[in-house]
Amino acid sequence: MRQYEFGDEVGLRHEVRNLDDELIDATVAFSVTPPSGVVASITPDHSGTGLYDVAVPADEYGPWTFTWTVSGTVTDVEIGQFYIADPVSDVPPLAPFGRLVKKLGYTPVDAERDRAESLLVEASELIRDVAGKTWLDADNALEGVPVRIANICVAVAFRAFGNPEALTQRSIGDSSKSFDRTSREGGEDVYLTKAEEAAIHRAAGTSSLVAVTLVSPYNGTYTDDAGDLVWA
Repeated sequence: MRQYEFGDEVGLRHEVRNLDDELIDATVAFSVTPPSGVVASITPDHSGTGLYDVAVPADEYGPWTFTWTVSGTVTDVEIGQFYIADPVSDVPPLAPFGRLVKKLGYTPVDAERDRAESLLVEASELIRDVAGKTWLDADNALEGVPVRIANICVAVAFRAFGNPEALTQRSIGDSSKSFDRTSREGGEDVYLTKAEEAAIHRAAGTSSLVAVTLVSPYNGTYTDDAGDLVWA
């Protein structure tokens, strides 16, 4: 996903080609959906035969989705994304908001959407810490994120979205009590299971094991009370 800074003008181009891979004019429409979810249409500039350009004002932080719709001499639909990040601290999550929307079965709006996007960011931070990898290029844009990593990111955010108190037992009646996953109140709502941590290490090509050098007591040497090496 290409990343831009807040306040940039995001320039996008679409090329229309026929079956012979030749540039050809057609009817082209462009729409863009910012993080707020309000879809906007922008009329593309016809820059040349088969070339269509738009400039999108980057005035909201987070993931944006855009759609090119081509009709007439050629019929095509192309969907893309870009990300508006805080140049100081913000980096794109490891899975797009659209993936979480599919998991939820609906599109959150307003405060719910803010919470969902925040959970994706928190889940991504945890995964990057465990993996020891960021999957970011020099421009802080996503690069080579494994499918398994994106799936875990969505699963973690989905779990926290539906169970913000991280409860493992819900109250039934006045005499029962709910506990979080650590059997105490106030547990983390965003967390990784042991299985997820292991899967992250495998996907990242890293290891959760720590190498330990053991010294055998039968190697013919030992140290005396003064710490000096003594040969047996």
